[in-house]
Amino acid sequence: MYFEANVNWIRSEYGGRSQLPVAGLRPGIRFQRYIREWLNETRDVEIVGLEIDKLTWQSKVIIQFVRDHPSNREYAKIDEFFELLDGFRVIGVGKITGTKKRTGPE
Repeated sequence: MYFEANVNWIRSEYGGRSQLPVAGLRPGIRFQRYIREWLNETRDVEIVGLEIDKLTWQSKVIIQFVRDHPSNREYAKIDEFFELLDGFRVIGVGKITGTKKRTGPE
């Protein structure tokens, strides 16, 4: 499953990344509405598409779950807020703007 989102990346002076993100980055994801579930099981995603404003670090991304899980579809709904993580460090905050299924096998 893929989803599209707007993401504000966090710079290193605020505890985030020291460099601009790139396509292929594989952060963890935590959906703000489902914090308790995140404590029990982490999810990894891959940034497969990225358009970023290098001045503001605001971006439009296409994100893919690394592994399929039934709750991915439940969590990844339009207008849901999420955080992208490097370990326990939040490196980006985003909002889902669209979803789509994979074209190949899941």
